[in-house]
Amino acid sequence: MARPNKHGLDYYSMDVDIEADPKVQILEAEYGITGFAIYIYLLNRIYRNSYFVELEDDDIKVLAKNKSLDYKKTKEIVLFCCTKGLFNAGIYHKYNILTSSGIQKRYCRGANGRRVVELNNEYLCFDAEEFWKIDHMKTKLVLTGKTEVITGKTEVITGKTGVFTGRSTQTETETETETETETETETENTGKEKNKKEIENQNFSKFKFIKPTLEQIKNEIANEKLLEVDPDYFFNHYEGNGWLVGKTPMKSWRHTLKNWNSGRFINISNKNNGNNNGKTGNNGTRSASGATSNQITRDSRADNFEDESAKVEARRAARNKLVGEQQRAANHSN
Repeated sequence: MARPNKHGLDYYSMDVDIEADPKVQILEAEYGITGFAIYIYLLNRIYRNSYFVELEDDDIKVLAKNKSLDYKKTKEIVLFCCTKGLFNAGIYHKYNILTSSGIQKRYCRGANGRRVVELNNEYLCFDAEEFWKIDHMKTKLVLTGKTEVITGKTEVITGKTGVFTGRSTQTETETETETETETETETENTGKEKNKKEIENQNFSKFKFIKPTLEQIKNEIANEKLLEVDPDYFFNHYEGNGWLVGKTPMKSWRHTLKNWNSGRFINISNKNNGNNNGKTGNNGTRSASGATSNQITRDSRADNFEDESAKVEARRAARNKLVGEQQRAANHSN
């Protein structure tokens, strides 16, 4: 047999400066330490029960007798606490229930981790749905009572940790209740599938390559000091081949830009051209001068790379000259 759900708390949190609360100070100013003691006693009863306690006139009489207090004064203190906002006055006058928004939130945090937490919508002083989302509550939430009294929202509550289903206490047949539950479950599953697809689409778009503009390339070269790269040549090269690295679509143009700066593109290409000098391709055809068509293509590419290498050497020499002048100026100042 399953263990019944526990509702009350074994302990609860209390601020060490609770007496600095203006509401509590007014209570003590009006009724002294007796007023403060009754307030703490009522808090203990509330949390022992759950997040509220029913307090009829007979309960106040028993409280007054057990604590050797005057009944009228005890009831006056209870009403004073409601008037000053220590308890919710509207709920007490309507249901004879002592509770408040702060009490309910502290109770929910104290009960977090349990299998389920049941809350009655008619007694709620805060938006449980929103609270469950903001505090990332792990416990399953079950709302009972009339939902329109507090929030007017549906009984299916969607939070970060899952879907929390509330049940109505209005008179219904078992068949109707089961049908509604099945409909809610289908709605939950549909919502989860939709959210999953949205997340996948977001992840795909997050890593989707977006080709840069010439201005972006120039700014990156300036910021990273990639002095070996000609931005116009880089942009025109990849704009012409559809932004492919070999036969693979480019994933990061910034990393490719750094590879160009390190000379990998030029060195590898020159190496390949050097290895092919004097060799004919398998499908090459010779021209009148004795060179194959493949050789002619490679020679033209080599010329392009030699031109680019000359530009690189020129920029490197200019950079070394600038560094040398700066060092000489620094030595001269010292």
